[in-house]
Amino acid sequence: MITFHSKNPYLKFTDKIARYYGFLIVVILALIFVSLFYYLSYLKYQALGFDSGDLAIFNQVMWNTVRGSFFHSSILGHSYLGEHFSLFLIFLAPIYIFSQSPLCLLFLKCVFVGFSCIPLYLICRKILNDLLGILVVISYLIYPALGWASFHEFSMKPIALFFILLSIYYFFEKNYKKYVISGILALLCKETVAIAYIIFSLYAFFAKRKRGLKWHVIPFLFSAAWLIATIFFIIPSFNNLGYYKNSMFYAWLGQDIIVVFKNIFSYPVLFLRQVFNQINLRYLLLLFLPILFISLLSPALFIVTVAILFENLLSSGGVLNSSFRQYSILFIPFIFLGFTYGLKRIFAFKFIQKRETSVIIILLFLIFFTSSFFSPQLSIISQINYYKNLKNNETTLAKKEVLNIIPTKDAKVIASQDLETYLSSREEIYPFHYLYTGITEYGLSEFTSPKDIEYLLINTQDYFGVQVYSDVPWADNRLRSFLSEGDWGIREVKGPIVLIQRNYKDQSKFVLWESIDNSEMIKTLAKTQQDFEGNIKLLGYDMEEKKVKKGESLKLSCFWSDLRKKEKEESEEEPMEQLVEYLQGRRTENYEVLFEFINKENEVAEKTIYPVCYRIFPTSEWKTGEIVKVNYSLLVPEKLEEGRYRLRITMVEPKYVVFNQLKYNMLDVSGVVEENSDREIEGVSNSIEVQGLQVFD
Repeated sequence: MITFHSKNPYLKFTDKIARYYGFLIVVILALIFVSLFYYLSYLKYQALGFDSGDLAIFNQVMWNTVRGSFFHSSILGHSYLGEHFSLFLIFLAPIYIFSQSPLCLLFLKCVFVGFSCIPLYLICRKILNDLLGILVVISYLIYPALGWASFHEFSMKPIALFFILLSIYYFFEKNYKKYVISGILALLCKETVAIAYIIFSLYAFFAKRKRGLKWHVIPFLFSAAWLIATIFFIIPSFNNLGYYKNSMFYAWLGQDIIVVFKNIFSYPVLFLRQVFNQINLRYLLLLFLPILFISLLSPALFIVTVAILFENLLSSGGVLNSSFRQYSILFIPFIFLGFTYGLKRIFAFKFIQKRETSVIIILLFLIFFTSSFFSPQLSIISQINYYKNLKNNETTLAKKEVLNIIPTKDAKVIASQDLETYLSSREEIYPFHYLYTGITEYGLSEFTSPKDIEYLLINTQDYFGVQVYSDVPWADNRLRSFLSEGDWGIREVKGPIVLIQRNYKDQSKFVLWESIDNSEMIKTLAKTQQDFEGNIKLLGYDMEEKKVKKGESLKLSCFWSDLRKKEKEESEEEPMEQLVEYLQGRRTENYEVLFEFINKENEVAEKTIYPVCYRIFPTSEWKTGEIVKVNYSLLVPEKLEEGRYRLRITMVEPKYVVFNQLKYNMLDVSGVVEENSDREIEGVSNSIEVQGLQVFD
């Protein structure tokens, strides 16, 4: 334990407060963390911001489990134990049964993450002292990777984090029984936790060899056996693949352990180049910079941390080596254990002992400064304001209105990924992209839609669940075939949200699109004043009402004529080969429509992009010369001020993807290309402006 040598009265007073009230201070900090992050998660949930699918899977698994269908998931298509061996979910079920909602899981995640700082503090107090222990806890609670994991969807890794730190505390306390129990609870959270215990057992063997075999050899053998049994035998027995799905992320290393080691030793340069590529180096920087690389002052623990990190560094999965998701959370205990021993070394220097007060202040300042660039904890007010505004966004309100139409619990639903979470408290729900592509996650198996689906809910702007699959060559054909087999009716259309119901009959139902054989009716519509030589021509529009309230739907019909001369080519490739080619390079003839609200200053006040025919009848399916009428229920943005606007309509072509935003090629109505553009702008249609649109509150 470190004793301060400084006679600074402020340091002495602070140290005294820490000795007497250190534990209480840490508990208060944990409560603040839990309260803030649960409130933020609650706002994000209310704003329909959980769109990655993980929360939907866990909520459905828990919902089914408390009803006796243990670990069942229709989203995965098999038991969750065929995905990850997370038996600890059983222990959460008694709590979940009192509040059967995704919010319950979000609350539990925040509690486990927030209170994980308590065993960390107890460890640091033993190695350092109470005051420095509080400094480590503060650094921990503002650590960016911890914040992003707490802010992201539910996962079992944040639960395991608490038990890992608890087991490390009991390791230092030499309480073998509690060390084993907490370690087993951590292993029950997820199978890959065993990797951390295998590496930590090796550290214990060299650092604490005198303790005896039970402290290092037995945990090592048990963890190794657990990892082998779960990955190679137990998990494959619960899924329909026959193998551990996550092994696909490491397939580049070889098909079996012998080939893996042979490849590593045969091509060491290529191996190291892959492990320490630019993305991984940036990943390591984001993990160690917020603690000022102090962990490097404890070489043994730094090696332990990097060894455990190899699980992510070796992965070919793009998200595993990201500190902005939950995947880094299992390494945090060892990063901060190294940080703690690094601080011990720093305060052992006589030069530092003479300046202890200044050093503590400088360390805190630098930790806050480096963390401020990446940490959601230090921008939580702006995050809260963002989700408060998003909650009242016109698209969010439209989603909620449509979601409320679907009956709870009993109805069987296919929904786009961003809306799955909010429909997951039911026995059967399926991701829309499974139906769209005919292939399950990662293309591992074929998907056959159940015949008794009652509702199909599509958010045509859902990036991960719809947009990235919209150009799969056979996707639209599958969707139209599915809709043709049942007596489906359009139940509701709100902006980009479409709800289709089986056996729904309404004479006044909304028609999404229709082909027009008789073009005489086009003559009565507004016409563009210019001839256009391009791909598709916007012939005109029809609008029921030009006076509309903000946040409400504007009924608008657009008439398009396909001028492209094309011959439809039938691919001889298998669907999986086509999908791989599509994912490797996005090439499309499927266009979308850009709507721009132009104010009286001739500035674009707001803009939004809708797919041409709701991704059901894309432009790649149009015939040369065909006239297509597309009906839109266009949401008028809440951000618009009252007044008169022009609505400019242009067809655009999505060219490439950057994170979650599509970049588009388009031609302005004036034909002017942006200056300093680093890419060629190619128009695919002319533009028409709807004059005299009146927007009011």
